[in-house]
Amino acid sequence: MILHLRQHWFKVLRIILTILSIGFITYYVWKNFHVIQINDPKWLVFCLAIPMLVIPLIGTNRWRFFLALNGIKESIFHLAKINFISIFYGLILPSSSGFDAIRILMIENKHPEKRGQAGSTVILERLMGLLSLSLIGIVAALLLPEHMAGANIRKTILIVSFIIFLCIASFLTPTFYKIMNKLLYSRLSGRKNFFQKLIDYVEKAHNALYRVVGPSMLIKSFLLILLFQLTTILNVAFVYKALGVHLSLTVHMMIMPIIYILSIVPITMSGFGVREGLFAYFYNSVGVDSAVAVMASLINYVLLSLLPAIIGFIFVLLSSDSQPKLSTNKPQSY
Repeated sequence: MILHLRQHWFKVLRIILTILSIGFITYYVWKNFHVIQINDPKWLVFCLAIPMLVIPLIGTNRWRFFLALNGIKESIFHLAKINFISIFYGLILPSSSGFDAIRILMIENKHPEKRGQAGSTVILERLMGLLSLSLIGIVAALLLPEHMAGANIRKTILIVSFIIFLCIASFLTPTFYKIMNKLLYSRLSGRKNFFQKLIDYVEKAHNALYRVVGPSMLIKSFLLILLFQLTTILNVAFVYKALGVHLSLTVHMMIMPIIYILSIVPITMSGFGVREGLFAYFYNSVGVDSAVAVMASLINYVLLSLLPAIIGFIFVLLSSDSQPKLSTNKPQSY
């Protein structure tokens, strides 16, 4: 009962914070609108092509690769459809990556016999994405000349990126799974309450990760994931060029990974407000006006989230089985 009330109040607080964030950002942009202008609209054409064509193509092939490792065959079109629908439903979920939960529900609803394994592919995607983002941030911070970034910002990005890289790399090792299995999974297996069922699911997903992660998989998938992350960063660079701000690509490669990583923290719906605050803080440290940085964040959000969400909404209207839900089919043993 206490846990249910606490979750209810967290949801209410999250809605309030989101509304306040939207109100404040709207006021802030309106007040500073005189410093914001689209100086070079042609860059927005590239910005439209990247989230509509390039990112879906790379993203679906990446997911398809991880599913194949677990013996699950899916078409690129169906995975793209799941991604678009998930982005639509994810708009109301906490953090900028809330749509991943919808992806897990939808892929496991279609493959109930692979429960845990199917969901682990989304988790592996996210972990590998964070790993590549932290690596990009570390390399860019080390390569960027000191006069182009403040010492404190560089140090913050290096420390946070290195900690995240180390944690994820450790999580993906067989040793970590064995430790978790000994201390947690094996002790709670076979019990029936919700928490223990959740732990049982986590164990299945972690076991699937443990079995597929290896040098060969890392080499084959990492380049694709790296390309995906660099493409999203390039999209931000194009947005800034459209706004008349011409920064070195290395600057974006240093700043955007930390923004993407911190935006995952589930504070507001779809990370709204958190992401804009991070844009303003980090880009202001390299000389960009905060109002311009906030506008760049909003344009990037429209391009990477709202436009794909519209496509997802169209899929929802056209499909009778597109609503994410827990599968009622009895999963087979494996």
